[in-house]
Amino acid sequence: DMWCIFDSIFKAAGKIRETEINRDFMLKYKSDTFNINLYKAFCKRKEKKCRKAFDDVLHSIHIKNIDAVNTRIKKICKKVAAEKIITSAHSFIFDKIESIKNMSKTLGKEDLHTIRKHLKGINSISVVLFEKYISTEFENAFMNFKETADVLGDWHDYTAFEKSLQTFLKKSRDKSDKGLILYENILAKVVIQNKKSIKEISKSMQLVIPQLEQVYVKEW
Repeated sequence: DMWCIFDSIFKAAGKIRETEINRDFMLKYKSDTFNINLYKAFCKRKEKKCRKAFDDVLHSIHIKNIDAVNTRIKKICKKVAAEKIITSAHSFIFDKIESIKNMSKTLGKEDLHTIRKHLKGINSISVVLFEKYISTEFENAFMNFKETADVLGDWHDYTAFEKSLQTFLKKSRDKSDKGLILYENILAKVVIQNKKSIKEISKSMQLVIPQLEQVYVKEW
């Protein structure tokens, strides 16, 4: 219930973040001979729409519903033993590791997006576990895993940038702007970078997943 309430907020906020990151990425290509105002205006229009959508989502949520869910969660936590919660957390992490392991064999774009979500879940649960159960061996393995997650996060941001550039160019095709060729060149570079990132992520996972899996089984 809690996730259903906040899922739309997370997604709407994520869209705003994307427009801000896309604009920041484009600043890297700014120069005296290349004006990025056309793309900045595109991002500004997009951000305006995203902020409107975000406000609409916020206004659609009733505080009473959130309070009701909080009350239910507190009651559940009082009834469930800490050991059971920890056991469930362990099962959750192990299942996600196995899922990531299987998806890493193909590693398509959809796999990468799903893996990224799994890693965020593992990270959130592990933060809680680390307060009670931790070893240097597991911490080191997990930190290596987290570095892979960071690279995956960068890939996700650049993938959003790639998609944004494609949309921008599609909407600008009918405009007689010679500068569009420069945007097309940037898009080509981003596409190449994303392909390289996928190879780096794949290579990293082949090393990190077996290490984390082995240590995790040993720990619990």
